[in-house]
Amino acid sequence: MKNDQNMSLPEEESSSDPPEVDSQDDRGQKRPLEEEDAENDEEDKKDKEHELPRNILIEWNGQNALVEIDCRGDNDLENRICIVGRGTIQCLQGSLHILGYTMQKEENVDTGAEVILTSPFWSSWTTIQATTPMVRFQVSSLRGTPSFRFASASRRPTILPASWITTADTIVSACQKEPAPQRDSLEDDGIFVHAKPQIIFICGGKGVGKSTFLRYLTNRLLSVSSHEEVAILDADVGQPELVPPGILSCTIQKTPLLQPPYWNLTESRENVASVFYGAVSSKDDPSRYIEAIQYLVQAYRDHLKSTLNPTPLLINMDGWIKGLGYEILTSLALSIAPTHVCQILGSSKAKTFDLQRTLSGRESTIYFLDACTNLISMSCSIPSFTLRSLRLGAYFGPNLEDLWDTLDFTPAKQLQVGWIDDGCILAEYLAQERPYCVPFETVQCSFLSPDHDDLMADEKRVLQAMNGAMVGLCVGNANNCLGLGLVRSIDWQSELLYVLTPVESSFLPQVDMLVGGNLPLPLSFVLRGVHAESFPYQSMTNASVVTALGVDPMKSRNNIGRKGSMNGGN
Repeated sequence: MKNDQNMSLPEEESSSDPPEVDSQDDRGQKRPLEEEDAENDEEDKKDKEHELPRNILIEWNGQNALVEIDCRGDNDLENRICIVGRGTIQCLQGSLHILGYTMQKEENVDTGAEVILTSPFWSSWTTIQATTPMVRFQVSSLRGTPSFRFASASRRPTILPASWITTADTIVSACQKEPAPQRDSLEDDGIFVHAKPQIIFICGGKGVGKSTFLRYLTNRLLSVSSHEEVAILDADVGQPELVPPGILSCTIQKTPLLQPPYWNLTESRENVASVFYGAVSSKDDPSRYIEAIQYLVQAYRDHLKSTLNPTPLLINMDGWIKGLGYEILTSLALSIAPTHVCQILGSSKAKTFDLQRTLSGRESTIYFLDACTNLISMSCSIPSFTLRSLRLGAYFGPNLEDLWDTLDFTPAKQLQVGWIDDGCILAEYLAQERPYCVPFETVQCSFLSPDHDDLMADEKRVLQAMNGAMVGLCVGNANNCLGLGLVRSIDWQSELLYVLTPVESSFLPQVDMLVGGNLPLPLSFVLRGVHAESFPYQSMTNASVVTALGVDPMKSRNNIGRKGSMNGGN
């Protein structure tokens, strides 16, 4: 390939309020909490909930906040504080916990390590807990105006079930006891044999908190154990944590996971292996899904041979646990033979299942965990297609930090009907990006989806179907995927494809395959309304040639109510 080429937080009455910002933009951005508070007529009760405990002091210095917590015995509520928004956090005195990650002042250093934390308004809020008698930490904005606010831990905290904490303690202890690797031979110093690598298999129904437990356990392993890194296998192809939807990957994580997935996708990290699956559900091709997961586990085992570090592997499965989904789950559990199986059980029959009978007699240790119920009422009520759109938008537009900042403070009710980028900010960004110019003869084009089988015999029809579609940028085959690309347009006369992608340009000369699938193009990628005079995805044709614009199978939208039911049936 070659190149052709502030959000301030909503207002709430609290002693933790940041300085006033006299800006028209900021005034227009303080809506979400005002809307929420307007629905609560009990003003006295509301003000009491917003008030922080007396033992928590906050001193503002411009866009930075210095927080001091004087712990009061075992009163967890008074030893905690919630943060809403985004900033960097640094421990100055004592020790604190954030979603399993332990921060403390380092010896012989004035401050502790600094990490980025993002706590969206529409989800349960990240809770910071003091773990020593006196804790002082600083939170700093990532832009000019205050980008975060504090709230009482009685309002909307992230509260983890006790079973999560005890299970994580057991797994961390097991990882600590793992024997040191041995050299395969004296002649070959580059190969190590690990006695029994720790593989943690996380499974459960939809909305029980699998991704939250993945973050929590990752943070515990990185901060409490001796491990400097963990490997994460994103097996939830529709809602992955570290890669865009449609890709199955095994990734090395060296920093705590304290941000939602769409912020994770704006950062680069070491990749062990990635497979382009081309769909957002394992239902599309169960056999290929199982083969892809097994391939990634083997890639992880091969990775261990080249490193002295006994990196544990965390596998986060999708939420399909009934019928064929259960067959897929048990098949993978038997073939992978994980050392630990974390089974998160919901309260309803649809979210319960039993792996113990399948794994009976195996060396896997099974843990039964409660669902994280305080997350279900918030983030899990947002449709999966909305969360997918956020991930894809952040992946293709990593430089649009202002847009993702705004999204952090969007009310949950707005996201329940889909993410609507009214100003077409993402679409305009993509339309202005300089695409890569790809000659037809340099790449092989194909589709993985059976919905496109009738096109495969005609090369031109394959290209027509790719126009305006998301494709995998692969090397050799779909099991070596470098990332996603967006075919912006096709110049039939010059025989060129114009492709947008955030993949680093140094890797693109390796790409020799463009692989299509069933990844629908989010509406936010397309210019609409008054912005639609220059449509960004179109064919480059002359007046005598008419071609099709990107082909996607039609999908149902179950979140759109019928007119009759919306009007009470009248």
